Amino acid sequence: MNQSQTRRLTSGLATTLLALATNVLPAQALTPDEEVALRQLCKVGLNANGGIWSSEPINAAIATLAFGRNWPDGAQAAAYKTCNARNYLN
Repeated sequence: MNQSQTRRLTSGLATTLLALATNVLPAQALTPDEEVALRQLCKVGLNANGGIWSSEPINAAIATLAFGRNWPDGAQAAAYKTCNARNYLN
């Protein structure tokens, strides 16, 4: 296994462990279109309205895509944890 493959494996494992530890696994499997939407919303939500995670509607959209109607936290925390754990901010 080369260094690049090792790095990807380690990153994937770390992301999975973070998702399990912070309870940010989605309530259901997402469709490919929902995955694309979630990825884009994460990038927009990070700096929305000139602040970090400062748009409640965007945060709510992220939380709803990831968890349906039952978010594990408030919209801002659920959005941050979801986007961070899924590595959508890079």
